[in-house]
Amino acid sequence: MKIINIILVISFYLEGIITNFINLNTKLFNPLFLLTGLILIYPLIINKRRYYQICLIYGFMYDLVYTNTIFLHALTFLLIGYLISKGMNYFENNLLNTNALILISIPIYRIISYVLLCLVSDLSFNI
Repeated sequence: MKIINIILVISFYLEGIITNFINLNTKLFNPLFLLTGLILIYPLIINKRRYYQICLIYGFMYDLVYTNTIFLHALTFLLIGYLISKGMNYFENNLLNTNALILISIPIYRIISYVLLCLVSDLSFNI
């Protein structure tokens, strides 16, 4: 359990540290270390309910520290955690499948966040 908390805390702090050095408007690299950390810890957790609680708690902490949208990332991370658990049931646990799941989950996370922001707010986005 200690290694899980270490991975998630490092991922959580890297979100803020790396964005200090990289422009937020860049198209090539936008860090999602916490989402990657949630994917990496899934094989280490036996109880799925505990995994969903971790996703919800760290999503809520992400909302409080990095954004002004309360419960948006908490619900998004919970939904992504559910999709990760379903995806890991179909694939065996190895480095190639974990990287593929990371590459698939990042666009899904972006799409879910975009749809939820469009539903609950009157933000205008330029594409």
